[in-house]
Amino acid sequence: MKADELLVTAGCFAAVAVLTAAAGLVLEWARRRLAARLQSRTGPGPLQPLRDLLKLARKETIVPDAAQQAIFMLMPIVALAGVSATSLLVWGASVCPGLGFEGDLILILYLLVLPGVALAVGACASGNPLAAIGGARQMKLIVAALPPLILAVATVLFRTARPGGGLGQVSLALADILEAQRGSYWMLETGSVYDAAPRLPVLSASGFIAFMIAIISAHGLLGMRPFDCADAGPEIAGGVYAEYGGPMLAVWMLVRMMMLVTLSVFVATLFLGGGRTMALPAAAAALGIAATISLLAGVMARVRIDQAVRFFWLDLGLLGLLALVLAVAGY
Repeated sequence: MKADELLVTAGCFAAVAVLTAAAGLVLEWARRRLAARLQSRTGPGPLQPLRDLLKLARKETIVPDAAQQAIFMLMPIVALAGVSATSLLVWGASVCPGLGFEGDLILILYLLVLPGVALAVGACASGNPLAAIGGARQMKLIVAALPPLILAVATVLFRTARPGGGLGQVSLALADILEAQRGSYWMLETGSVYDAAPRLPVLSASGFIAFMIAIISAHGLLGMRPFDCADAGPEIAGGVYAEYGGPMLAVWMLVRMMMLVTLSVFVATLFLGGGRTMALPAAAAALGIAATISLLAGVMARVRIDQAVRFFWLDLGLLGLLALVLAVAGY
């Protein structure tokens, strides 16, 4: 890669990270305000999430004596880099398709779980037994929530396959999925564009089921109530965050805010066309997905980790298989 291309890529990476962080702060304020309204409270002002981060950033960084210090301190940076890279790929498919490539959907799924894995590793490296319990729960939650999300993504792949159907016509590039939703297919055999009727996956029976599964799976990956088993304060004293404080805790809070934005945009892009099809409706859909996740977090009680695993593997897993079978059958 040339030096100027490297600079452009680095600039895009930084710009997308900053924009995603800003959107995350806004959504965090909206989430807190919504939760407050549900509990008949006024709620915080619009700048409160930013004030919280700045307050933590000014505090002293304390590392436990029993911790593996390098791993403990590196994991927040790994998580922040992971969510920033995911945002670049997801936003890039809608705004700048040249950033994408064949197979980037697999990379996106990998990067979506990277912050959660980094959080579990950092917690286990802290030397705190309660944090280690939280780290184990975090890994179980990721392993539970990821398979239904993969089934939902596979459903979209079959719904947006190139004309002719079949596994060989499926594209693993997010930009190609957006083109298919818009009704355009790049035919490699002829070197031309094939125009067909637009097909948004959510408008089909299989796509709608997969859409609901993707929202709930995203909720699980975020670790928000009712799936906040890993940082259950009354049970394990903060769990994965037990030994984090100051600037490192601020980074973890920012990562969670950015993950809410990234997952919402990713689901909206997969099922509702993303920015290239219709910018304002897609943005509204992403906000609606984030609001749905926030509403569920505000009205539901925490579930046990075994209940969460059973729910994702059995209930959502079976629904995901049903959606995939319907997609293969053309429904």
